[in-house]
Amino acid sequence: MYQFKKCPIESTKGAFYGLKNIYDEPTELQHSLCLGQLITLFGEPNDLTEDYEYLYTYAISAQDTDGNILYLMVTGNSPMILGEDNEAHNNAAEELAQLIVSTKPSDYDHQCVYEDIPVSIKFGVRNGEPYSESDMSDFDF
Repeated sequence: MYQFKKCPIESTKGAFYGLKNIYDEPTELQHSLCLGQLITLFGEPNDLTEDYEYLYTYAISAQDTDGNILYLMVTGNSPMILGEDNEAHNNAAEELAQLIVSTKPSDYDHQCVYEDIPVSIKFGVRNGEPYSESDMSDFDF
């Protein structure tokens, strides 16, 4: 059992690997939902951009019942939990994913650009319901 807290991004030194997708096969709406759930749990992200591929980052400390602390990161492009490749980090990542998925989302609105296509994406949560809208008309081809 872990206690999770947002921490300064500088705390997350070391090699990080993709440990756990928060949703098995995330849909666009789950991308929107996840950030709302993270806002409920930890407040605003450590980093929030308008680039869809590097959308947000949360630095999270996980303290176990013995007082040991390890560090995880949650990134928005999958969304995925990153950490060191060992049993303790994998266990904490699994527990954090379960906590996120079971949390009621906060309402928010955000806009970003996915330049590979290119497309402008507006997404968020309104009245507890996730939404996602995309628009390619803002770009010249």
